[in-house]
Amino acid sequence: MGRQGSATRRGRAALMLVLFGATAACASGGGAGGGGGGAGNAITREMIDNPSSQNAYTIVQRFRPRWLSPRTQGTITNPEPSFAQVYVDDVRFGPIDALHRIDGTQIERIEYLSSLDATTRFGVGHDGGAIMVWTINSNRPRQ
Repeated sequence: MGRQGSATRRGRAALMLVLFGATAACASGGGAGGGGGGAGNAITREMIDNPSSQNAYTIVQRFRPRWLSPRTQGTITNPEPSFAQVYVDDVRFGPIDALHRIDGTQIERIEYLSSLDATTRFGVGHDGGAIMVWTINSNRPRQ
């Protein structure tokens, strides 16, 4: 009974550490250039000068380059880094390179969702978060 009780205590302690780490990560917020979809982390149409000569990738690269970086460096079981998924007007558009195909003149707003927020909203497969592009033709209320 002593060994089983000790293993149970170690398991509970490990679970508490994992839960504490997850809670601390959620409470820490996004920091500079990362973060959720708040107004401070958004790229708005007013910020974009000369949109006709740019695409969404170059706009993000200029204002929030951290959004283009992988969120994880890969693991033994999954060696690929996790980049953000791209959504246009709330519809999945593709991997991060899809930003090159979005014309700057059509952009109303660009936001970043953390991996937790993106997974909650869209489901699994968002370890790198999501970049949300809202076009001038979207039905989304303006902020």
